[in-house]
Amino acid sequence: MLRIAAMTSALALATLPLAAAAQVQPMIQVEGDAPIVTLNITETIDAKPDTATIGAGVQTTAPTATDALRQNSVKMDALIKAVKARGVADKDIQTTGINLSPQYDYNPQQRGLPPRFTGYQVSNEVRVKTREISKLGEMLDALISAGGNQINGPYFSLDNDDALKVQARTRALQTAQEQARFYAQQTGYSNVRLVGITESQGYARPYNQIMVTGAAMRDSAEAKAPVEPGQVGTTVNIAVQYQLMR
Repeated sequence: MLRIAAMTSALALATLPLAAAAQVQPMIQVEGDAPIVTLNITETIDAKPDTATIGAGVQTTAPTATDALRQNSVKMDALIKAVKARGVADKDIQTTGINLSPQYDYNPQQRGLPPRFTGYQVSNEVRVKTREISKLGEMLDALISAGGNQINGPYFSLDNDDALKVQARTRALQTAQEQARFYAQQTGYSNVRLVGITESQGYARPYNQIMVTGAAMRDSAEAKAPVEPGQVGTTVNIAVQYQLMR
């Protein structure tokens, strides 16, 4: 069996104006009079996101574990109430982690002394999902004003990208068929016959993430944080096999 692996030529790409963004990796397998062309195609459709997810938390430090946890619980309760006051449903608020750890001052080691215990630190974080992207800056301000001192995100996504997957599949199949016919014409065959399709879906590609921590948190609380959602991409990968016909 003879295998010929080739990168897509400029001529081939020129024949595909509707699928210019697709990635094509062709392989032709020739076995007797039954040559098979296998095309691995990746197609991505971009769209404006309709959902944003923010990680918001509170970190507190106190001499004892009990005090650190008590202070953290009070502040975290205020933060969650602020989120719900902005219309976020209970199902869209999820605790992602609670951590309690001892804290030490390691500076004495420079003088040959052991680390000095300074207290306990507690951190608690929730994941908040909102569909009001136009008011995302106000949401960030509310979180910070409520005592949030650990903010990460937002992470943009689509709540339902089924329609985009259909578009991506349609373009990918069109690209595959046109590419297969190109190879048929270039190698002396007149047509192609589809013999196999395998699909694997990619993840939505996020854009525009911001993180606010430390001193920047205090500064951002004084003005609405500007947020631009950009676009996210829904990706479909297909491997398509065509038999070249006389």
